[in-house]
Amino acid sequence: MAGLSANGLEIKRLQDVVSDRIASARSYFGSDAKTSSNDVLGRALRIASPSEADTWQLAEAVYLSFFPEFATGVSLDRIVAYAGLTRFDAAPSTAALLVTGDYNVVIPNESFVESSVTTNRFVTTSSTQLNDRQVSGFTIQVIAAADNADYIITTGASSFTYTTGTGETLADIASGIASIINNSTSEMTASVVNDVQVRVTFDDVFVRRDTSITANMSFQKIQKVVPAECTELGPISQPANTIDQVSSPITGWDSVTNPQPVALGRFRETDEELRIRFANSKELNARGTIDSIFSTLLGVVGVEEVQVYENETNGVDAIGLPPKSFSAVVLGGSAQQIAEAIWEVKPAGVEAFGNTTVTVVDSQGLPHDISFSRPETVNIYIDLVISPFENQSIASNTPELIIDALEEYFRENYRVGDDVIYSRLYTPINSAASGYQIDSLSIGTSPNPTGMGNVTINFDEIAQLLRGNVNITVSVN
Repeated sequence: MAGLSANGLEIKRLQDVVSDRIASARSYFGSDAKTSSNDVLGRALRIASPSEADTWQLAEAVYLSFFPEFATGVSLDRIVAYAGLTRFDAAPSTAALLVTGDYNVVIPNESFVESSVTTNRFVTTSSTQLNDRQVSGFTIQVIAAADNADYIITTGASSFTYTTGTGETLADIASGIASIINNSTSEMTASVVNDVQVRVTFDDVFVRRDTSITANMSFQKIQKVVPAECTELGPISQPANTIDQVSSPITGWDSVTNPQPVALGRFRETDEELRIRFANSKELNARGTIDSIFSTLLGVVGVEEVQVYENETNGVDAIGLPPKSFSAVVLGGSAQQIAEAIWEVKPAGVEAFGNTTVTVVDSQGLPHDISFSRPETVNIYIDLVISPFENQSIASNTPELIIDALEEYFRENYRVGDDVIYSRLYTPINSAASGYQIDSLSIGTSPNPTGMGNVTINFDEIAQLLRGNVNITVSVN
């Protein structure tokens, strides 16, 4: 019987509706009533039947909208909200720009930069003054020479003092300051510029330091890290050191670069992607388990992939985790938000291990260093020789088509920790175009590869193929 029961909803299909109407008509008019599709009564019965069948189908759609396997759109959004999830909106790729300019120059919010390699445009998302706070590098100038005086540069927790003798020139003092810095630390490098200036570069530009100088010196140039996002939504790729052009005309802004590849954006999360994330987030409200860490990190905006490893032993394990520790390998997302998510659910007293460390402040105002791993990019190089089949020729755009196919194959098939399987590369190469054969294929992790086997990728690495790393030779018979 159609309707809602303990077994769920059973609906009437069009033929069921017609049959029920015919049965009702015969019950009312008699069993010999003419109800075929050629009779007036039969046609009248069938006129409204599709509308009733549609109503049953609408009831079924409403009923199924309460199940994540079948719900779509807003209905699915409302269901996953019970698990603390919201659909990811489309988001742009984000970049950490290293900018250099004159001291105290202001780089306004919504200033544009772009890449001469990809032509992608990025826009800054905050206003930044190139002052002496939270710098990632700087250049000072010795402006006066004083005998038996201390020239002191303090940057972060480090302080460097050069004491002059008698009769030293500005160039002598600049050289002495650079030597003191280079001989005192391995975290930064100093070099003399234009005889009287000292340029200090940090080995890790993402370690930002407040900096001050004493009399007889002045700041000339400042380097800072500035956040920016792509002007186009979606996962726009941008390799490291390829955002290299200042597009906004700002006097005193000298240069820009991106020390790291950009964090990929995303398109709006589809229903299917949201269902999968919902299925993988069943431990979202749990605490202190690997599954809860995994589920929580999947809910961080911008996170594309998560792998969590743990070492329960009392010694360093096979992949290098310290005793009684875990490591979350996270692709995408904000480092601060990821660290805060880990802090919320990690087991007390268990080390969060990784190559990226962020300070999180707890409810009592105490700082805690939370570590996780960003997957290290392993560049794959491919050398390929192809030749035409007998009595055929290879189109001029064939190498580009093969590179396109290889790029798409890597983008869609390789995730964190996936080895590059040599034999599987034949599939995208052969499917890219026609009329050629593969004479040789070599792969490796450095230019001019000679390998003909799989490339092993560590648990915290991800294989990447750039167009410039594919060399295709067309052999003419």
